[in-house]
Amino acid sequence: MLPATVCMFLYLFAMLASASTVDPTALGFLKTKDPSSVLISGDIMYIADVSGLIVATTGPDDIKVNGSVPIPSATSVGIDGRYACVVSAYGLSVVDMKDPNNPTATAHLKIDSAIHVTMDNTLAFVSAQGKGLVIVDVTVPAKPYIAGSLPVLHAVDTFMVGTKAYVANYRDGFVVMDTSDASHPTIIAKYDDKEFEYVQQVVVSGNYAYVCEQTYGVFIVDLTDLTNMKIVSKFAASNANRIAVRKGVLYIAAFGKGLYWVDVTDPLNPMMIGLFLGNTEDIFMSGDYIGYVALGDDGIQALHFPPLSAAPSPSPGSSLVPMPQTDSPTSTPGTPGPSGSDGFPLVLLIIICASGVLLVVGICFLFRKKIRSKLPVGDHSNLLADKIYNPENPNLMTAEEMMLAEEELVVASGDKEDEVMLAE
Repeated sequence: MLPATVCMFLYLFAMLASASTVDPTALGFLKTKDPSSVLISGDIMYIADVSGLIVATTGPDDIKVNGSVPIPSATSVGIDGRYACVVSAYGLSVVDMKDPNNPTATAHLKIDSAIHVTMDNTLAFVSAQGKGLVIVDVTVPAKPYIAGSLPVLHAVDTFMVGTKAYVANYRDGFVVMDTSDASHPTIIAKYDDKEFEYVQQVVVSGNYAYVCEQTYGVFIVDLTDLTNMKIVSKFAASNANRIAVRKGVLYIAAFGKGLYWVDVTDPLNPMMIGLFLGNTEDIFMSGDYIGYVALGDDGIQALHFPPLSAAPSPSPGSSLVPMPQTDSPTSTPGTPGPSGSDGFPLVLLIIICASGVLLVVGICFLFRKKIRSKLPVGDHSNLLADKIYNPENPNLMTAEEMMLAEEELVVASGDKEDEVMLAE
């Protein structure tokens, strides 16, 4: 039994060692107040934080703050060349990024209910909820103006593919717009489904739209024919908030549910690779394997994801835990990987515990077997325990002592039966 238990323990330990190599590697970490959106352009990171716009340099092993601009309750940032556009509930702010160490706000344009912005050359596409999609021309950064708009019910996000804008319409699916004439955008198509309750974002990759829906997860929609769009598959992930698609992998930031890592090389059959626990609000992929995760009120964590060919079969992964708290944005180069305790995935910790239990059970079994070998065969009650086993003389009883003990046991049993009969 013991050799088998040891072999099982070694086997499980080998599984642990091999599995730990496929988890994302934690790189740099930046503590901020409450980031809601992150964007990378070159080696510059732009963070929309509750305190405003934070500008940092990322290696990504070492993230250092360069400067910041106070824009209360900033929710999204877009970048084009040397200018960044930041939106908050107060509208759109244009920031000159000529000197990343000293970003300077050059103008502000009031847009009610602005919540998200994406840039395309000198046009800023602002999702303004009930105000719809608002297109702002920032050719002259000091004098931005509204070039055009198109009212939709609940515009919360916009994804650009050429001159097509895919607008997440929250309670009403998503809308595809033609923005080739910025002053007169037009609706090309609309798509809604009974399973869409709160559409947060739409990302297009190839001929498919990945629809991030907060209640049920991510729906993959075939865009081959915009007049006949249809859902081809779905990946369940409650609380889905932001997504990114890169190299056949779908990343889903799902608030307190964590970060889902999904293989979508076959869009008709999405398969989960891992689930990384933590309060994830946004995910931005820089390059093919580097991801920057906004961890709610904890900060920004850079992660290196292994190539899909090295990914494990579907299984839970490691946790993204809060980093040390500080009063102002700081960087922690090479912070140890987000983990449950020592960086091990939860499922692997369970495996370790299970193997430990097996080892203890095996040892107990051996000890039990040895103790039984020292006792006489037969079922004896505690009544005769002092005669069956004497701590001062643990040797087996002689045959004569055994017979006397058994006779006493029979007599005692008979007395009890007589007592029962008299009582009846």
